[in-house]
Amino acid sequence: MASLALSDRKIRKPVDAGIIAICLSFLLGALLLFRPEAHGVDPIAYYSWLRAAVIEHTLDVGSTWQHYYNEPLSREPDFTMKTATGYSYNHWAAGPAILWSPLYLMAHLFVLADNASGGSMPADGYSFPYLFAASISTVLYALLGVILLYRIAMRYFQPAIAAGSAIVVVFATPLVFYTFSNPLMSHALDAFAGIVYVFAWLRARDKPGAGRRMAVGMAIGLAMWIRVQNALLVAVPALEVLSALLEHGNLRQRFKELLKRGVPLGIGLALLVVPLMAFWKVMYGAWIVNTYSASQGTFINLASPHLLEVLFSSNRGLFTWSPVLLPAVAGTIPLWRIDRRLTLLLIAGFLLNYYLVASLSFWSGGAAFGARFFINSTAYFGLGLAAAADWLHRRVSLRAMTIAGGVFVCWNLLLLVQYALNWVPHGGDVDLLMMAKNQFLVIPANLQRVINILISRSAH
Repeated sequence: MASLALSDRKIRKPVDAGIIAICLSFLLGALLLFRPEAHGVDPIAYYSWLRAAVIEHTLDVGSTWQHYYNEPLSREPDFTMKTATGYSYNHWAAGPAILWSPLYLMAHLFVLADNASGGSMPADGYSFPYLFAASISTVLYALLGVILLYRIAMRYFQPAIAAGSAIVVVFATPLVFYTFSNPLMSHALDAFAGIVYVFAWLRARDKPGAGRRMAVGMAIGLAMWIRVQNALLVAVPALEVLSALLEHGNLRQRFKELLKRGVPLGIGLALLVVPLMAFWKVMYGAWIVNTYSASQGTFINLASPHLLEVLFSSNRGLFTWSPVLLPAVAGTIPLWRIDRRLTLLLIAGFLLNYYLVASLSFWSGGAAFGARFFINSTAYFGLGLAAAADWLHRRVSLRAMTIAGGVFVCWNLLLLVQYALNWVPHGGDVDLLMMAKNQFLVIPANLQRVINILISRSAH
């Protein structure tokens, strides 16, 4: 018996303190900031796909919009506008609805069962269980993504740095807002998909095989369902296939390389992109469509990008709003020394997205908490921050770095309080001097109001 007990102790794996720390940070974030509500144009548009499909068994979202808006809005969405196939026009992606659907269907079954046993909870897709299920799904996907990010960072850095960087990249950036306070947006899911893509790519690189290369293609397809611009992610894997082909002068060898590398990647991509195209065909009447063009007209100008404004503007500039991303991007240099191929993958994804966002007419993201269009680069920011912390750890103590990370987190959370109190506008330019001043005054001067907001979840 004693030998069996000793054997059990040897087999048991130690508890991963980093994962526990990440889970506890998410639990605290949910307790303080979680807001399972459909409010604002974008969340309702994303959510309308799911409600229409499950409750009304249709792709027409018109009645959901009419529930939230009694009359057509003076701005998007105009639910009176129809697609070529007769559906109410909705240019927001349907991918989030698909990811929310498992828990949402469970919530629907729960409500139906409650009604069958004498309950009176409306099975209409508007009551609390439905909104809670979709919203908590976002939190869980974000949590899974951050744990994957931590596991990636653990390949290169010690556990404390890997876990600390993963936590800071959530709570010191706009990701915290779109995970907990506005979970019916697509951005936290975009971060999740981007991390899954990097994770799948690393596995395929470390142990090449058809299944793992197919997984890379599927990860890109998933990201495209959430945000079609994520098609840019295919650039690096495609270049890797091309490079492998060019290494061989023999036509037969090139064909073998294409079968080994390109075909599995293409099959994985097609498994998700073909259904996406079929959805576009049914919904909009075309196999390939820019869903934003009909409702917003010309909104992208690649010849005149807002390169500096996107990074440093007072209107949701990437580094202006989230200063923690400066050391994260600086971490590219030590990360390059550690793993050049991975760094190229991350930089390419970031730069392609950066140029595209800078070319948009609404590059600031409109009403937004920070530079929301860059949340899909969370893997890059997290690993860059870990690399910067690892470099710094050779010069300063881990305690000092923990304090620095805490300062960045506090700065972002105080900014979130300002945003909730409307001390900073939800859209447009921000008085940066006043914003910085308020950071040191907002909590003491409005403590009771902040407590009420946290209790009532009434912050926008």
